[in-house]
Amino acid sequence: MRNAIFLFLFLVINNVSLYAQYNEDQVEIFSTNINGKTYSVVKMIHQNNRIKVKYFSVKDKSGLSSYLRYESWAKNKNIIAYMSAGYITDCASLYAHQVGLTIDNGEIINSSISENLGGLAVIQNDEIKLFNLENPFLQIKDKDGVLVKFELRNAFDRSLFIKWASENNISAFQCHLLAQNDSLLVYENAAKEIRDRRFLIGGVDQDGLFSNYILNLNGPETLRDATKIALKFLKSNDGLQAHYIINHDAGCDNIFRVFNANGEPEKRRGFEGFVHISNAASLIVFYYE
Repeated sequence: MRNAIFLFLFLVINNVSLYAQYNEDQVEIFSTNINGKTYSVVKMIHQNNRIKVKYFSVKDKSGLSSYLRYESWAKNKNIIAYMSAGYITDCASLYAHQVGLTIDNGEIINSSISENLGGLAVIQNDEIKLFNLENPFLQIKDKDGVLVKFELRNAFDRSLFIKWASENNISAFQCHLLAQNDSLLVYENAAKEIRDRRFLIGGVDQDGLFSNYILNLNGPETLRDATKIALKFLKSNDGLQAHYIINHDAGCDNIFRVFNANGEPEKRRGFEGFVHISNAASLIVFYYE
């Protein structure tokens, strides 16, 4: 009995978690070597509605930054990972604005479509869904399960989507869609810049389970080559049918942190960006309930 009490006090004094932040059967954190380069991987299996997603844009109407809103919201949350989301106009978050159509929990941040970003990420019911803006219509189910359709490149229809999103507390941001349904969307004549890469991926594995992956490539690669490597890796390891791959900034807005099952920051290389979250412009957060 004395030993049990001593162990309890030791854990509390040293701030060691007495329970897991999440089920490690649903969240895997590991590194793998591909062609001599290291991929840091977070795999989140969506079962029993336990994996959730939250989005924070640059600022809300009150002027509060994404960081301050995250800090308030994240109390008592079991955070798996967070990272920067979408594209911004300025590396200094104080002056940054979101690029492209952006909605934060029903609040309109930017109503304009960016012609340079072909994807739209929509967070609905704590899940993230991806849409290809090259398709004429966005089709999505409302809260009653009824399929609704919007032509976002039509100004009037886009205003209807914005109204619908506002009424349903939807979040959305434009993004660079790199692959869809296992098909590479990055053209051969795309930019040849070589740099570290970070992707968010969603797809169904060989067991029929939907998972989200965060892949962080700790080695310079072109965008097209890194996307091809990601598709091949996921197919060969998990038999994944990649519904989507989107790009996330590993540059000046390089905010990224992963937490282990004890709630502690993962210390291995590749699971943390070099920019502190207090400098965040926008954020996407994965957590466990």
